[in-house]
Amino acid sequence: MRKPKPVSANVTLFIKACINLKRICRRKPSSGLTSGLPNPKRMNTEQQHQQIIEQFYTAFQQLDANGMTAHYDDDVVFEDPVFGRLRGKRAVGGMWRMLIDRGKNSLKINFHDVVGTATGGQATWEADYLFGKKSRPVHNVIHARFVISDGRIIKHSDQFNFQRWAGMSIGTTGKILSFTPFFRNKIRKNARAALEKYTR
Repeated sequence: MRKPKPVSANVTLFIKACINLKRICRRKPSSGLTSGLPNPKRMNTEQQHQQIIEQFYTAFQQLDANGMTAHYDDDVVFEDPVFGRLRGKRAVGGMWRMLIDRGKNSLKINFHDVVGTATGGQATWEADYLFGKKSRPVHNVIHARFVISDGRIIKHSDQFNFQRWAGMSIGTTGKILSFTPFFRNKIRKNARAALEKYTR
């Protein structure tokens, strides 16, 4: 009776590799991995807030006012140098809809330097559009700050150089008068009147 030939070292290694591969395949996937993407549940508060702000401005880039407004709390408070303080999703959302409707043929939005914090976050966004009957070209740089609670924006503040904006949108007269309370109040009054008419 012939003795069986000894198994070569290469064959032995191959068998061991197959056994190890079968053990690995039987293991359950780690809960921290889902199709190679980060698990949203493992995002910290700062990352979640940064994501909300990025989604907000991505919707703005797409001229999607509804997508922007979806991130607001019902009692959101908004403030900027032109409109002053607005309260409530209807008023603030109406403002974005009006601005998008008026500028949809020329409005271009870019954003950068988005930072999420424990209480909200901040970003810088830039708007290019044509303003008024004379279609004056405007390039405005706005610094935005947000307060976010339970996944919704409850406070949104936009700040920009009002004198520079007035010079671009209205001309030399606007630049000269931009320091006066009378001029600023008139701009605010006109902006609010237009918003009220738009949201009726």
